[in-house]
Amino acid sequence: MEAEPKLELIEQLGIVPECARWAAGGQFVRKGAGSNDADAEDDADEDEAALRVQCARLLAALASEILEAQKKIQNAVLSLEAALLALAVLSSPAHPALAHRLALLAYLETAVRFARCLAREDGAQAGATSQLTVVAVSAFLGALAHGAPAVQRRAAYLLCRLTKTLRSALRPAAPELLARLAPHLAAIAATPVADPPGTKAATGRATGGVSLTGVDDRLYAFEAAGLLLGQEDVAPPDQLAWLRAIVEPLIKQIEEALQAGRQQVAGIPAPGSGSSALYPPAQLAQQALEGITRVAKGFSLRLCMEARPALGQEFLRSVQVAVRIPGAFSGHRGVRGRLLSFVHRMVETLGPAVLPFMPEVFTTLLQPGADAAQLIDALTLSFQLVSRFKDGVADLVQSIVPVLVERVEAALGPGWSWAGGPEPGSPAPAAIETAREREELQRSYFATLLCIASNGLGPRLLAAGGPVLDHLLSALFKAATSNADSAVRKTCIQALQRLLSSWLETPGSDALIASFAVEKFAGQICLESMLLPGPARLDPADASSLGLLNESAAGLLMVSARAPQQLVAHLNSVTGPKLGWPANATAQLCSLLSTSTETGTNSAKLVREFLREALRQPQAS
Repeated sequence: MEAEPKLELIEQLGIVPECARWAAGGQFVRKGAGSNDADAEDDADEDEAALRVQCARLLAALASEILEAQKKIQNAVLSLEAALLALAVLSSPAHPALAHRLALLAYLETAVRFARCLAREDGAQAGATSQLTVVAVSAFLGALAHGAPAVQRRAAYLLCRLTKTLRSALRPAAPELLARLAPHLAAIAATPVADPPGTKAATGRATGGVSLTGVDDRLYAFEAAGLLLGQEDVAPPDQLAWLRAIVEPLIKQIEEALQAGRQQVAGIPAPGSGSSALYPPAQLAQQALEGITRVAKGFSLRLCMEARPALGQEFLRSVQVAVRIPGAFSGHRGVRGRLLSFVHRMVETLGPAVLPFMPEVFTTLLQPGADAAQLIDALTLSFQLVSRFKDGVADLVQSIVPVLVERVEAALGPGWSWAGGPEPGSPAPAAIETAREREELQRSYFATLLCIASNGLGPRLLAAGGPVLDHLLSALFKAATSNADSAVRKTCIQALQRLLSSWLETPGSDALIASFAVEKFAGQICLESMLLPGPARLDPADASSLGLLNESAAGLLMVSARAPQQLVAHLNSVTGPKLGWPANATAQLCSLLSTSTETGTNSAKLVREFLREALRQPQAS
């Protein structure tokens, strides 16, 4: 039975008021019943009566909810009908209301809100876009050319939202919509906005020249085009032709901006006409680069590299041009930021096909004198590449790590401690932002090392050479034992554990590695820094201490499994006496570690509880 007849039946029977009265303690009235029925009811079992009361309460509540829901549904249907009626009336291109800025924006907002209703217009043919949807989208396209810049920006953003919601429904009309959208895309690409409203440059990250400090919302129109175009249902020839029509002008704009940038450096005057005469070349390059990035969001890796590789080749052409941008605009942070966003997107869209271009990108990011912000960008990109491609970037990791270690230490400077602040006796940074960037650089550096170690690339770090290894291990050791941020300490302990585990498993590994694992990692990091009195000692009342003790227990078990005899000897001769433990306490820890190693059981919890109990002991005076 449909919902409406059910509701009518409930109202006719009067179930709701009768059940509510009975549940409130009133007598149940049986129509047509005599005295015998009343006597039988008096003799009814008490449990059965209680059950009937509960059922009545449930029925009363359910019926009330149904009636209330019906009212809400009716209100919602009326709202939808009113909205669709308004859309149908206002969708006339000649309607005067759409000439007003606020009315047009309200119309666009309403169309997005009820987008799914647009696609389900009565009478729409299967496999075709409803006429109401086409007319509504036409209003968005017209708003892109509105005289008010605020309307243009909002219209582009709302068009992107509408396209995401109705992507499949708009596919049959995609050729028509793309043809009408193309002039707007060309205009947006050729007219970058230097300072979009509502955005500000990050403190301390300004550049010497004009740059895009925020994203131009009109660029959402490129994302809408990519969503329309990047569907597998689009015919391959049409899809490739439209992609070329959108991307090739953007590539040409980047090439022209590169040439103009080189001419500026050489002191050659810029031509007197065209966009290059009105806008700085760096802005034009950024705008085009962001446009390609937005278009690529609509294309999947499988579509570009497996199903239709010709699409991937078009995007690869843009990568070939884009990697030359930093050379023409050296030191321009806005350009670098757009390039990094572009590279991150192409990694997701093209997969391993972008790897041959990465050395050139890192050469740009890791130039001598690179500041903290630039190195953070390089570390973020490294993290993404290692996480996604793992062994596929092993050679790249081995080549960039030595340079990365050198640049990070140079950016931090001799007056900055791996403990997370200025070295004792060194002057504090002149600006708070400088200190914040250095702290962020340290966190990114350690997170990237952990990512490299966690993805099986530890042997590549070992092959980097002695000096690089010394700097790397020294930084991890100092931060693991003294950094004020418990999250940083935890990251460093995890990184060292994974690195040492892979290095100790390597046949013929250096004895110095085993010595470092036993003395520095197990002895000083996992035990002494946690338990000895001092600023690095853990606080038993701090919740983060339990996480560090977990990592310490896992680290001790790892070293015990790979160098058991050296670890036991070091605990008995050095670490135990330094901590002031009695001989039986050290023996208990050694027993827990050896039991796990010999039996293959995981006693990390027992080791952690042992360390936790040791932490609770009063500190020696």
